[in-house]
Amino acid sequence: MRDPRLEAARRGLEDDHLALNLDVAPTIVAAAGLPVPAGMQGRDRGPPYLRRRAAAWRDEFFFEHPTVTSKTRIPSSQGVVRRDWKYIEWPEFDYIQLFDMKRDPGELRSLAGEPAHAARQAALRQRLAAWRQRAR
Repeated sequence: MRDPRLEAARRGLEDDHLALNLDVAPTIVAAAGLPVPAGMQGRDRGPPYLRRRAAAWRDEFFFEHPTVTSKTRIPSSQGVVRRDWKYIEWPEFDYIQLFDMKRDPGELRSLAGEPAHAARQAALRQRLAAWRQRAR
């Protein structure tokens, strides 16, 4: 991301904070020197890379995808994504997926329902419920 607010000596460095497409608009608004409207979704991406010390930033995000046309075309889903784990619910099929993103970045093997991951699955289910409540 090219940002005119970044000092020349720090340009070209990589930033690995979780970024979402909805962060683009508030970042542009802030880079233009304007206040980001309170109702705008997303966050100005500047603070994590403009400050020499890391700014507090998101460590997870919520996503939801509604049904498009019919559940046989693109079914609805909701989930919580972290760097290390991803939890997804497919409500129309009563199906859950849990992925270890460090060991399985291609999401090839769901660990949902496995006893060894029951506590993590329950914790992420609770996080999803909290996100759903916030999104209302």
